[in-house]
Amino acid sequence: MTLKKNKLLIIRFSSIGDIVQAMSVIPTLSDYEIHWATKTEFSNLVSLSLEVKKVWKISNRKGIIGLISLAIKLRKEEF
Repeated sequence: MTLKKNKLLIIRFSSIGDIVQAMSVIPTLSDYEIHWATKTEFSNLVSLSLEVKKVWKISNRKGIIGLISLAIKLRKEEF
């Protein structure tokens, strides 16, 4: 029987330095299924981490509507 891992959402939309620093703790979170929410332009950087199961992207172009849409999707994922 396989135990389901708890999901953990990291939200860091911008600031490449902050994203890189936050990525350094991901290996210590192996008990969790890691998801990350970030701006579209940083999604490829976050995707480099093999421990991150899903990268949720938000575009600056969509403004508040994009943020609301992302929130709805994340709620469906039960974060």
